[in-house]
This record gives sequence, C-alpha cells and structure tokens, in this order.
Amino acid sequence: MKRLLPALAALLLAACAGPAPRPSAPISGEQFNIQARFALKTLGPDAKSLSGRLDWQHQPGSDALLFATPTGQGVAELQRNADGLTLRDSQGRQRHSRDPAPLLRELVGYPLPLERLAGWLLGRPDPDSRHQLDNQGRLARLFHDGWQIDYFYDDDQPAALPARLTLQRDNELELRLRIESWQ
Repeated sequence: MKRLLPALAALLLAACAGPAPRPSAPISGEQFNIQARFALKTLGPDAKSLSGRLDWQHQPGSDALLFATPTGQGVAELQRNADGLTLRDSQGRQRHSRDPAPLLRELVGYPLPLERLAGWLLGRPDPDSRHQLDNQGRLARLFHDGWQIDYFYDDDQPAALPARLTLQRDNELELRLRIESWQ
C-alpha cells in the first residue's frame, strides 16, 4: 500500500509537454474539476519518483481525488468531507481518519496541506503567505509554511487559470502538475 500511496502526494503537480485548454474566465465559486498528469519526486536517502494521472473533483467542504497510472489504471481514491479523509486502494482496502494530516503524513511521509491545495491550485494565496505576481497580475510564485508553489500559464489573459504548477517542500519533495482540463 505504501508503494502505491506516494502517488497521493502527486495531487499537487506534474510537468508534461503540450498545451492544455484554458477557460478564458476564472471559475466561479470554489467548485472545480480537473484532469491532470502528475510527477512526484522525493529527495534524500529514500528518493522516489512516481508519475500518473489525477482526476480531482472539488466542492466546498469535500474533495474526491482519483489517482491512476500513466495508462489509466486506478491506484487509489481519496475522499474528504466533514467526517474526515477516506483512502481506498486498488484492492478495495479502505482507511479512514477524522484528521487528514496524520493519514497523509503516514502515507506519503510529508504533511500535505490538503485543506489549502484547492486555493493554491486556483492561485488564491492565504493572507499569511508571501507571493509574487507575473506581468499580467496573476500569481507566479507562492511561499507558505515551507512550501514554494510556482505557477505557469498557457494563456496571456489576466484571468487565465494555471496550466502547470510545481510545488516544493524544503528541498525534500517536488510535485509537478500538468492540468489538461478545467471544468
């Protein structure tokens, strides 16, 4: 299970070639669906690299993330709601925790801030973060709690959503996300 679950960390990023279609206006509200490719690399003595596909459905108060191999075979499903976090692997085994942080830390070895990822993905910095804007006034780089998130856009429109993100944590973890579609 630990072998498959580091793919969960991939929910943050992956860099791949080819332009992604971008909506011309920002997504209204906090609801979105993305399909993306990811690459996860951990550094240090237990260095690992994983890649695959991510389907993320986000609504206020809930998330559904499906992780798959590059060929599309499901590896893990993550559900978050008011009751906590539920992780289901490809063999149907299920784990639940009311507090997502310990389960995510156990699975991937890092404290992934799942509750902040949707805002980061949309380019909405937390009030206590530092950030830099690009020439279009969009988020280019964000620093928060040891995380650095770099944003890349395929569209020059000021309201364009990010096409690629790179998340790094204290030079120990790098996650790349290539968003293929926003809904």
